[in-house]
Amino acid sequence: MSHHLLTLEQIRAALQDRRITTVSAATGLHANTLHQIKKGKSKNPSLRTITILSDYLIRQTQPIAM
Repeated sequence: MSHHLLTLEQIRAALQDRRITTVSAATGLHANTLHQIKKGKSKNPSLRTITILSDYLIRQTQPIAM
């Protein structure tokens, strides 16, 4: 679990090139919630949502250990 939270702007930018259905399946967050964030319609998502997305997106950008 990450201790670093991304900003809403960072999350929104990171979601632009990702399939929402894939993110939804990996995080357990509803696709509609993710669409709202991606499109900028969700201005104040819950801390739980921000934490889950931050953890997921940070894991996705870390290199795989060999």
